[in-house]
Amino acid sequence: MSDLRDRLGAAGRQAPPLSNDPLERLERRRVRRARRGRIAAGAVSLVVATLAIAGVLVAFRPHQGGGSGTVRPAAGPDLTVGADQYAYEKTVTYSYGPEGDGQGWPLYVDQFTSRTWYRADGSGRSATVDANNFFTDADRQTYIRQMGHNPPDVAPSDKAYGPGDYPTDTGDLSYLSTDPATLLTQLQDRSAPTGRSPEPLMSASPGQPSTDTLSVWFAIQHLLTFGPNASPALKAALFEVAEQLPGVDVVQGSTDPVGRTGVLLRVQVQGTQEEYWFDPTSEQLLASRSTVETDAYAQYPKGTVTGMEIVTAAGVTGSTDDGAPLVTSFVPPPVTPPPAMPDPRS
Repeated sequence: MSDLRDRLGAAGRQAPPLSNDPLERLERRRVRRARRGRIAAGAVSLVVATLAIAGVLVAFRPHQGGGSGTVRPAAGPDLTVGADQYAYEKTVTYSYGPEGDGQGWPLYVDQFTSRTWYRADGSGRSATVDANNFFTDADRQTYIRQMGHNPPDVAPSDKAYGPGDYPTDTGDLSYLSTDPATLLTQLQDRSAPTGRSPEPLMSASPGQPSTDTLSVWFAIQHLLTFGPNASPALKAALFEVAEQLPGVDVVQGSTDPVGRTGVLLRVQVQGTQEEYWFDPTSEQLLASRSTVETDAYAQYPKGTVTGMEIVTAAGVTGSTDDGAPLVTSFVPPPVTPPPAMPDPRS
């Protein structure tokens, strides 16, 4: 283990710094938002390393099934999606923007709404709407001057996809097991530098989990956030892996940002606290939140919530039509509006 720490330290020292090119930062931001606006603190530093992931030795509860088969958590709903049905999810993401596009930012709170319908044959529908809620009219004018166009930052989109045409950032997931012990090993292999979806490793930071744990954690985040092709059964297994990772705090009976009771998974990542709430019966994601817990970032005072993602609906439906009822619902609706994200400059 000491050898592993030495090699991690050496890799961190040799890793190249992140680019300061504002156009590159802008492109990364647009890609993230187009991918459903993954929540992250803007100043968090990712360090690329070239090390194989060490094993995480954790005991897991038995879990039924494999692949995308039927799974029923204790007292929970049947998570099966029929061959002629769609897994449906609606999320609303809140984040500050734009990121690093000049002095005086952030200029607004971005509200990005995404709806996805995904069927096992790779068909479905994706619809997104972006709204930029500016703090002042001067901020709006600054945005127009810097970005060269009127808001919103991302144009509305509504696309239907035939079998095999649905675009994903995760690749084929059919090989992933819904048994947590097997899935853990697969996630380690998948997120390794030579795996199917390599994950960058964080540099060492006091209070955060080990680098091998974080690699698996990031792989789980990616599948939950960017994987409409991740079946509800797989998502439940991802939760069961995440809740038993070393260094991840588990809080039962916690209230998410919109008033729903769930299981909270909490982890520290380089001065940022990441919180993920899951429904206790379906084991599906309810919400996530990222909060700065350091004084190191001038633009975000300690305690600033830099982003939230709220899953307002999730379940199974037989149609991609607007308003089509859910055959099965996996999460309750929000009880309260999310707390406002104030201007961090004030």
